[in-house]
Amino acid sequence: MYLQLTVGRPRLNALQKNADETMPRSGLLASGSASGLFRLSRYGLLFVSLALFGHGNDACGQSTPPAVEQSTTDTQLTATELQLLLDAHAANSQGTFVVNQFRTIDPEIAAVLAKATSDLELVGISTVSAEVASLLAEHQAALFLPALTSLDSVALATKLASQPCWSLWLPAVNTLSPETALAVAAHDGPLHLDGLPTLSPEIARKLAEHRGTLSLGGLSVLSPEIAKILASHQGSLRLAGLSSLGEDAAEPLAQTAGSLVLPGLRSISPTAAAALAGHKELLAIDGLVSLSAELAAALAQHEGPLSLDGIAAISPAALESLKAHASWLSLASLRRLSDQASEALAAHQGPLILAGLTAPSPSVARSLASHPTAISLPGIVYLADEVAAAFTSGPPILTLSALAGLSPTAARSVASRSGQTQLPGRETFSAEVIDILKTTAGRVEFEESKDIQNDSSPLATEPNS
Repeated sequence: MYLQLTVGRPRLNALQKNADETMPRSGLLASGSASGLFRLSRYGLLFVSLALFGHGNDACGQSTPPAVEQSTTDTQLTATELQLLLDAHAANSQGTFVVNQFRTIDPEIAAVLAKATSDLELVGISTVSAEVASLLAEHQAALFLPALTSLDSVALATKLASQPCWSLWLPAVNTLSPETALAVAAHDGPLHLDGLPTLSPEIARKLAEHRGTLSLGGLSVLSPEIAKILASHQGSLRLAGLSSLGEDAAEPLAQTAGSLVLPGLRSISPTAAAALAGHKELLAIDGLVSLSAELAAALAQHEGPLSLDGIAAISPAALESLKAHASWLSLASLRRLSDQASEALAAHQGPLILAGLTAPSPSVARSLASHPTAISLPGIVYLADEVAAAFTSGPPILTLSALAGLSPTAARSVASRSGQTQLPGRETFSAEVIDILKTTAGRVEFEESKDIQNDSSPLATEPNS
C-alpha cells in the first residue's frame, strides 16, 4: 500500500491511499493508448494488454509522483518534531512517508531521515550538499527525490540505483557527472532520466552500459554520434523529446537492441523511415498524425511490431502500402473505417490492434473478418448482434477484451466461430451467456481464467462460482 502524508506542525494528515499495481496495465505506451501485444499461448496467439517502460507502480513506490498538497505554512520542522512524526508513521503505517515541508535539508535533518525505517519521498528537494547526500545515501529503505535537479554524489546515485524498485525515476535531474551516470546505469530495471536536455558522448557511453529500458525524454536533438552510442545500449530506448529525426541519426538508431519508442516524432521523411525500418524489435512512432502512401511503404519494410497510434485518419492507398508489413500493427487513434479502408486493412499480413474502433458497422466487421491472422478490438464495450454475426467467419483469432457483456444472440454468434475468441473474465457475463459459449465450435478464452473449448472437450470447464 502507498500512504501519502503531508506534514505540518505538529500534525499528520493522511491524504491518499492506493494499492500498488504491477505490470501489465492497459495501454501499450506512455501515451496511454489502448493497445497491446500478441503472444504465443499453448492454444495460439493470445492478446494481452501490456504497459511498456515502467508506466505502472513500482515495487517500492509509485512510478510517477502523485499530486501532493503543498504545506501552507512556512514554518520549518525541527529535527525533534520530524523524529516524532517518523516514529508515529512507523507505528501506524507501512506506506511511503512523503515530506513536502522542506525545500532544503541541513545535515541534522538528513541524519534523522537517514535513520527512518519507512520509504521516503522528499517532494521539494532540488539540491543537496555533499554532506547531506552522504547521509541520505545511508537510508536503508527506498528513497524518492522527484525534484532533484543535480546528482553529483556517487554514494547517493549508487543508493538510488540499488534500492529494490523496478523503475528508477529521476524526472528532474538535468546534470550528471560521468561517475554518477555510471552509478545510475547500474540500476537493474527501467531507468528514466527525462530531465537531461543534452548528452555528451562521455555521459552517453556511461548510460549505454545500462541494461533494460532507458528513457531520455529531455533530448530534443539527436546527433548521429549520440544515436550510435545509445544504439549500443542493451535494452529498449524511449526518446520522447525528439520531434524530428534525420536519416543520418535514424540509421544508427535502428540498431537499438530493444524496443524503439519515439512518441514525440511529428514528421519523418520516407528516407529516414526506411532507415528506421531496419530496426528488428517494436518500433513506436505514435506522434505521427498523417501517413502518406510513400511513408507507409517505407515503414511496411519493418520486420517487427509497429505502433502508429497517433494516426487518426489514413487513406486506402496508405493502407494498401502497409499491408506488406508482416508483424503486428497498432492503429489506436482510428475511430472510423470506411468499407474501402477496412478491406485494405484486412489485407495486412500481421495481427492488428484497433483500439479506437468502438462501434464498427456490420460491413466493416465483415471485411475485417477476412483478416488472415488476428485482430484485437479493445475499444468495443458493446458488441451489436449484427457485428457479432459478421465476425462468425473470422478472423482466426479475435480479441474483445473490453466487453461489458454479451446478449444471448451475440453469444451464439461468438460460439459459432471456429477460431479463437478472447474475452474478459467470466464474471462479465451472465450464466445464460456462459452456457451458450460452452457450445462453441472453436475456443473461447477468458482473461485470467480457464478456457472453454466445447462441452465434450476435456478442457471444458464449468463457470466459476
